Amino acid sequence: MLPIKYKLYTKKIEKVLTLIFFGLFFITFSSSLFSPLSIIYYVSSIICVLYYILVYRKKTAYVIFEDDSIIIARGIFLKGEKIKIDSIKKVYVLDKKIEIVFMKEDTEDNVILYNFLLEESDRAAIAKYLTALVDAFV
Repeated sequence: MLPIKYKLYTKKIEKVLTLIFFGLFFITFSSSLFSPLSIIYYVSSIICVLYYILVYRKKTAYVIFEDDSIIIARGIFLKGEKIKIDSIKKVYVLDKKIEIVFMKEDTEDNVILYNFLLEESDRAAIAKYLTALVDAFV
């Protein structure tokens, strides 16, 4: 049954990026094609699109539950944070996020799972699983 993987929900991000690029496209109409401002808009748009296509969309596993640990994608490059299940101290299920408090090298650390990056059914399943884990170890 394990590992269980939950993927990133990218539809909201795609809508925001579309609106940003659409706005940048219309801003460039007011200046010449080779003005420094237009070149900055085009380069930033290309960088954002390439980042989204090459990095963000390829690494779609946001949360992975394994036998003895949980791997959560963190940061802009989605580097996985491996958390041992027995090191989890608290789980806060809030309106816009799920916060996991755990011990890392004798210090308390936390990781946040944002709801807009999860489908509603995945968010509910993750919250239920995490709270059951905490209740089992407390």
